[in-house]
Amino acid sequence: MNTSSGVCTCNRCEKYGKREIYRMVGRCYNCQAEPILMLYRAGDTACPLDCPKCGNYQSVHPSRLATDDEIPASDPDPT
Repeated sequence: MNTSSGVCTCNRCEKYGKREIYRMVGRCYNCQAEPILMLYRAGDTACPLDCPKCGNYQSVHPSRLATDDEIPASDPDPT
């Protein structure tokens, strides 16, 4: 499954933020690619992300939480 990460890596989040990640599934409104797994840091709001297929800026919009069997193709390990 294509994956796009919205995990914040700023110094503040890295130092004080939670380590838990939540996953959502969305689609690209530019190239219509779907499903795209979207990763976020727990406590952060889900927001549009860049498309891993077409590269369009912030065109992937979340639509639902991911199920347990929807996993990234390769572990992006944001920590």
